[in-house]
Amino acid sequence: MYNIDISRLKKNNIIHYFLLFVIIFMNSIMLYIIISSSITKYKMDSHTTSTRMEIESKKVDHRVYLNPTYYYEVNGVEYACKTNASSSSEPDSTSEIYYNSKNPKECISNYTTESNDLLIILCVMFSFGALIPISNHLKTRKRIKQISIAKERGKLIKGLDYKIGESSHQINSKVYKPIIVQYEINGDLREFESDIIHEVGEFDKYDKADLLIDESNPDNYYVGFNIDANENKRV
Repeated sequence: MYNIDISRLKKNNIIHYFLLFVIIFMNSIMLYIIISSSITKYKMDSHTTSTRMEIESKKVDHRVYLNPTYYYEVNGVEYACKTNASSSSEPDSTSEIYYNSKNPKECISNYTTESNDLLIILCVMFSFGALIPISNHLKTRKRIKQISIAKERGKLIKGLDYKIGESSHQINSKVYKPIIVQYEINGDLREFESDIIHEVGEFDKYDKADLLIDESNPDNYYVGFNIDANENKRV
């Protein structure tokens, strides 16, 4: 059994869970708004065109967002129909208003329902976006399982030459890269890339790298520095 620190991989899985939670949470809010507006419009049995409009402006991050309120008349009485949507562009001066003939105060504007079209598009985009953390989570979970198998029955090859991988990640202004080693399996020279990324400045400390591999299934492998069977070292 080899002591290998895969805590970074497990932390990556936590990040994937968090991103998935954020996407689901945002989608839930947007779906609630869409469904709520659709139900409200369905309940309205009459419609008319607004007679005037007032705009409330809000400044957010140096951008001005406009929230219109449309006014309409039913049997000579004026009512206000507020919108739950904001836009940085100037809204139309008139809008179709859907209202409850038994209680004309209950209303929803066409401006609000049209804004739901954008929310539907965003929901679809977020749903496809959810595939990214799901896919990354499945890949990470698979690698953790493969590394666990390599720890139990893998062969340790020490002192291999390594090269620095091309992919890079920047964390707190520091650049991190993986390492790659070559090893021959059944006459086939293969490359194995490390799961753990290392700060670029760390490479000066190590002349060689180690490979722990299950030769019966080379997908079960781990690449790192100073892999040892007896000591729990950082790799």
